[in-house]
Amino acid sequence: MISRILFGAAFAMCALWAQAQTTTPVYELRNGQFFDGVGFKQGTWYTANGVISAKAPSAIDSVIDLQGAFVIPAIADALCLNIADNNLAPNSINLYTDEGVFYLLVAGNTSEGKADAQNLLDNPLKPDAAFANGSLTCRGCFPTLEYEARAAKVLVPTQIEQRKEELLTARTMHGNGYWTFNSKDEVKVNWPKLMSQKPEALFLQLRQTGVNNPQVLNPEVVRSIQKYGKKSKIPVYAYVETVADVRLAVQLKLNGIYGLPGSGWDGSGNSEGLTLSDADLDALAKKQMVVVPLFGQAQGITMINKSAVTAFHAKTLQRLYEKKVNVCIGSGDTQRTLRNELNYWFQLGNIDNMDLLRTLCVNTPKAVFPKRKIGKIADGYEANLIVLKDNPASNILKTRMMAFKMKAGKVF
Repeated sequence: MISRILFGAAFAMCALWAQAQTTTPVYELRNGQFFDGVGFKQGTWYTANGVISAKAPSAIDSVIDLQGAFVIPAIADALCLNIADNNLAPNSINLYTDEGVFYLLVAGNTSEGKADAQNLLDNPLKPDAAFANGSLTCRGCFPTLEYEARAAKVLVPTQIEQRKEELLTARTMHGNGYWTFNSKDEVKVNWPKLMSQKPEALFLQLRQTGVNNPQVLNPEVVRSIQKYGKKSKIPVYAYVETVADVRLAVQLKLNGIYGLPGSGWDGSGNSEGLTLSDADLDALAKKQMVVVPLFGQAQGITMINKSAVTAFHAKTLQRLYEKKVNVCIGSGDTQRTLRNELNYWFQLGNIDNMDLLRTLCVNTPKAVFPKRKIGKIADGYEANLIVLKDNPASNILKTRMMAFKMKAGKVF
């Protein structure tokens, strides 16, 4: 019954668009179960001019009786790698739209990749994307070689290794795919150039074991980047690998970390060296740092001790939630959307579905667009909503069973 009513509402909306395409219909969303960040509450909300309201407007264009359906804020991906510099971008964007992922934080893109992605996203019903542009690293460190090899069209691994020194000194993609900083003076001199690209977040390579070079960004350089980032009101995030990396990120007061220790573990040996202490988790929670585990990447590891890895990941996620850490989710995949990461978290078991729901549609949207009023169903917040056919509190994968979606107050 609900689907018939909702589809009828959608058709009615199309008629209204035909009359006045510059206006958004005013909706009454009646008899729904609305997510308040803790649980679902029965109620009625209104949307007008792309904004949510608890108070009825003077005139309503359409009433949608939700008949007890469950309403959540739209979902976000905090590490999108598949819509810029990617031939599969059109398909990925369509998948994100279908999955109710309306906010994307794109990391490591080139300026050309950003322009192409923005053209593909030039539609009010497509996801909104924030672009971090090139990674910040040190000279010779990841991802320098990867970008230079691609620019030189050297794609065979053996040839890349043979031409490594040549590629590392080319610096063809410096200032586009990546930036290198080896001193505070370099940060000061290059900051205006970096800001001219209008990054909406900055991603540092803080990993202690770089792919091509054991060197990492000097902590004093990172501290300088964080200082400039704060002045420019741009969040600064770091990719990490080890417990020491996490502690350094906390010490340097970064805004968040990506790839917790153990995200790339194959299950061999002991996990003790990958385990964050209670004090580490307390520090992350106190500072409300964004934490994106990227545990789903374990699915791509060959020769893995699956039982050991999944047990470690499940325990780590449980501890993160118990300590009230600001857990966010990102796909971190050049081919797949958020679905793959969420599937993995679901398979871990013993994770509270309401914790997962907060991660999907509260914590992560706020991390992607911290200055916008999103991730909450409340007065004055953006009318970006997903109406579900069933209760995700019993199974987080029910977030895929959508009756309809609303973006900027438009039903589709």
